[in-house]
Amino acid sequence: MGDTTNLFKCPTCGAPLEPPAGATTMKCGYCSNSIIIPESVRSGVRIQGFEGGMIGMDLKDLTSQAKRLKEVRELALAGNKIEAIRDMWWLNRVGFTTGRYMPWLLWQIPIWFFYRKGASKPADVMERGADSRPEADALLWEDPAIRNVCYASTVEAFRQGTRGQAWDVRLISRQWSFRLEDIHVPVFLWHGEADRDTPVTMGRYVASKIPNCRATICEGEAHMLIFPHWEEILQSLISL
Repeated sequence: MGDTTNLFKCPTCGAPLEPPAGATTMKCGYCSNSIIIPESVRSGVRIQGFEGGMIGMDLKDLTSQAKRLKEVRELALAGNKIEAIRDMWWLNRVGFTTGRYMPWLLWQIPIWFFYRKGASKPADVMERGADSRPEADALLWEDPAIRNVCYASTVEAFRQGTRGQAWDVRLISRQWSFRLEDIHVPVFLWHGEADRDTPVTMGRYVASKIPNCRATICEGEAHMLIFPHWEEILQSLISL
């Protein structure tokens, strides 16, 4: 091993691990568990303006990416909803747009087509788009325990059919009867910076509109960040 100041212990087996340069996730060589590398021991290029920002990219790419993220963030903070969702996975973007305008009876047909196997064959639903998963989600997905939790959740979600999913998408995508600015209760928000299902610009947009929102943007993590952060999330809720 190299510089021992970057060593940390595997949370599963306790073995000493050295994070690869620029990586945010890794697999333990002893127990094969997938791990989110703690920010305090990550190594790589640091660019001022990225909170906790160590990313394994060259300086030119980082500068370009930082400029783009700044522009998107400014547009989202200024209230530009269209800009806030532009990085959403194309299939989700099409689905939400269609769900907003398609008549209810017709809308149930594509939902049934895509999710009809949710209760009987959850893997068919959960593996859709697997090739485009962000690195953090792909590593977490290698853990059998996490896969089983997701499969069980999918079975329960579609146990009574696909009507509930159709309503969920319709409610999310249509105009709400209240403004985000009118939410005055404490709100905690966790969002993975690498999320492609609901891009981080959406999280920043919501956080900018809710007056009492405490946002935590998790660098290098994606849609499945609840698994490495569930204890932190529960502790925050208990502390209210």
